[in-house]
Amino acid sequence: MSSNTLKIVLNALYIITLLIVASILTFSLSSFITFSIIPGETYKKDEIKITSHNVKFVKINGINFAIATPEANPCQVILVIHGWGKSSKNMLFTVNLMNKFATNSIFILVDLPKHGLSDNPPFFSFGPVETAAVLNSFLKLRESYKLDNLPLKILGFSVGADIAVNLAACLDKLGIKVKAVFAEAPFNNIKTVIRHYATEVLKLKFEIAGDTACYLYKILWKLVSTGTHLEKTVSSKLPSYYLTPSLSWGLFPKENSEILKQHGTHLFIFCSETDSRTPCHYLKDAVEVFRANLGSLFHFTKCKGADHGEAIEYKEMINLIKTFCLL
Repeated sequence: MSSNTLKIVLNALYIITLLIVASILTFSLSSFITFSIIPGETYKKDEIKITSHNVKFVKINGINFAIATPEANPCQVILVIHGWGKSSKNMLFTVNLMNKFATNSIFILVDLPKHGLSDNPPFFSFGPVETAAVLNSFLKLRESYKLDNLPLKILGFSVGADIAVNLAACLDKLGIKVKAVFAEAPFNNIKTVIRHYATEVLKLKFEIAGDTACYLYKILWKLVSTGTHLEKTVSSKLPSYYLTPSLSWGLFPKENSEILKQHGTHLFIFCSETDSRTPCHYLKDAVEVFRANLGSLFHFTKCKGADHGEAIEYKEMINLIKTFCLL
């Protein structure tokens, strides 16, 4: 090979390397801004309507709750948590479906920080800090409205599903019994989400691209999160991994299954094989751990054909929601 040919090859490799690095850097920065900085959707209070329920809005420590109380005596409390970029309004279809099976339930729809009618803190941690915020605010809400005598269930969608599972484990550890938790389209952990967007959305076909993007995202996260962590009034009683920003944050199947089993909490997980964001195969390992550890307390169903957020109209989802409500 001549020296000129070698130079051309080396220059070409140099340019390709620069393009790959630039793509990863651009992805990391743009995804961080999109996921963590830009606020989610908002809504008007009169848009939250649930059949045969009176809706009241309460804000505690910057967290907005829409409390839907039935006209008849309530039989249970169901806390509902939306996904990233959405709000309580986005969960109305699910709530009204549950209302068909459990009409006398108190539905509490929460807006995560930077979403809906909740306050807009500097950044969204994609789960950990939001779990702490909802936990602290819900404990005060539960005490103020004297809800401790009613069975408690939690339902979440997407990142709200992971928050729901961790919130249930936190409450169980604090001695507040959660009867059941429903996770629709959860992700296994934050690293899985970033890798997914790097390799499947941006078509960066190298595994190192997803890993490098995770590393850069973590650096950005640490820089922005410094000094923004909420005061965790109950965190001394909980494992730090529940409430600390980390790329490993997610379902924590081993740790959470042990806690849920100890307290007899049922876990429902629903996913779609054709979900473009959190497909079922991303949950394979987590599902196996939950099934092995929880036994009859674990309820897993999947469907095919539904994209992210579309499964609510599928019979598999409707049947699992019914079981959850009537448990």
